[in-house]
Amino acid sequence: MSGEVEKYLIAFNEANELHAKLNDTADMIEEVADALRAEPDEALAGIPSDWPAAEDLRTVVRSFEKASEQVHHLWDLVRRDLRVHLPQPDQIGRVATSIPDDDD
Repeated sequence: MSGEVEKYLIAFNEANELHAKLNDTADMIEEVADALRAEPDEALAGIPSDWPAAEDLRTVVRSFEKASEQVHHLWDLVRRDLRVHLPQPDQIGRVATSIPDDDD
């Protein structure tokens, strides 16, 4: 496998993982927000112990932005004839990938 392809897939997978973390965090915030609207007196009990601090949120968002930029940069380095076999950068968060073994 081309070194550029492997680097691209690794970066794509990392961006995918960060995208999933953002979605999980958004879902957690949404659940608490819904509880605050529906039953404010019981909402406190529904706040998870791993509630993200503002800096945690900033870090995840910045990390995702950086990873996404890296994916776009590496995409430009992959030969055009190989790109047809890869998920495009705009598919981050929509496509799961695996890195093929060199033995195949």
